[in-house]
Amino acid sequence: MFVITTGNVYSQKSLQKATVTVCENTDDGVNPINPKTTVKVGEGVVYQLAFKDKYKINNETEPQQFFIDWKVYQLDADGKEEYLYGEKTMTVNSLYRRYALEEQLFYTVPGKYRIYALPVGWSDADLEGNDEKYY
Repeated sequence: MFVITTGNVYSQKSLQKATVTVCENTDDGVNPINPKTTVKVGEGVVYQLAFKDKYKINNETEPQQFFIDWKVYQLDADGKEEYLYGEKTMTVNSLYRRYALEEQLFYTVPGKYRIYALPVGWSDADLEGNDEKYY
């Protein structure tokens, strides 16, 4: 088993507050189904990102395409990021409140993990402690 924590995250472009949820799946409205904080090895999960209001890039009125890069780091015994365990990139449109991966992901190694949702193209060299850089 391993533990995944959820928490508040922020958009680099708009500083909109959002919440990342690890869940079994999402419904048609992209709401989380069966949210999880602990996942068994081999159990499928998706990542969901929810903003309080519609996500906007500047003051747009028409949807704009943008990318969400999900990065997962396995943590060492001290809670520091040990290595990049996996990553996925999503192409999405703005002006929605919720976004989620379409396919389930599976963890094969027990441990603790940290999940980031990043604007694609931002360097992930020092994510820890730089919450203004990721969603």
